[in-house]
Amino acid sequence: MSEETKGLSWDERLALDPFFWIAAEVSSQEELISSGARDFAELFPSPPTPEDRGSALDLGCGVGRLLLPATKIFKKLHGVDASPRALESARGLLKETPDLTLTVVTSGEELPEVIVDVVYSFATLPHLSPRKLLGYLTAVHRILRTDGSAKLQLYVGNEVLFHEADTFSIRSYDRSRLGKTLEMIGFSQISLRPLKLPFDGTDHELIREPVIVEMRKEGSSRPRDIEALCAELCQGREGADGVPSRDEYRMLVTRANTLIREQKLREAEPFITRAVSLYPDEASVAALAFLRQSLELLD
Repeated sequence: MSEETKGLSWDERLALDPFFWIAAEVSSQEELISSGARDFAELFPSPPTPEDRGSALDLGCGVGRLLLPATKIFKKLHGVDASPRALESARGLLKETPDLTLTVVTSGEELPEVIVDVVYSFATLPHLSPRKLLGYLTAVHRILRTDGSAKLQLYVGNEVLFHEADTFSIRSYDRSRLGKTLEMIGFSQISLRPLKLPFDGTDHELIREPVIVEMRKEGSSRPRDIEALCAELCQGREGADGVPSRDEYRMLVTRANTLIREQKLREAEPFITRAVSLYPDEASVAALAFLRQSLELLD
């Protein structure tokens, strides 16, 4: 897939708007912090046990939304994310936090060489290809202490796959296959509970729903065959190439339309420009041309 058609990186998304891509209903720092507290409470509806409060790793911590409430529970925190721009924002948000490390990682193999009591993740893993997801899941098993716990947000229902370069679209997995795959990795006490969101997070067309997967590490870590795990997890396969994400295109256009209604034409232009780069259909090309003409008149 060419650079022009594979979609935006998370650094590029955050450069366009530091809030919109993290949570569509968020438009300020205060709302960002509030949404993080809300989502952290969904992961941890009751306090962790005393033995689980020593150290935790936030997998896909982004700008630190969930790290902030985690500082009230865990003595030591590790945040990892693929976006250097997001981690820079997290450093600003958590600048007063001792015993916090933030690390750029792009695969499970790059997770820090630490042993933690808890690993948690929210709104990150569903965006990953199955192979990348499994790389992280095996790494989570590696860094957890024996009997340590993981709380991970995923989607289950119909199997929904895209292509490996797509870092935006939401994957979904068969509930039974996911459970068996997690057992193969070495997790036990696996349970899936529905995730309550401030909006309807269930995709009724594709039949997939958000869940919190709770589990504990059983036994010692050992090398796992990612291909064998992938064959257990998925009936289908994601190709290395494919069309850009329609979901991302729709979000770009939606954000641009909102800004145009607010008469923020200059802020809308980069959103339309990126939408056209993904899907240069007649309507989006015409919208971009009209927007640029309007900006010329303003100049």
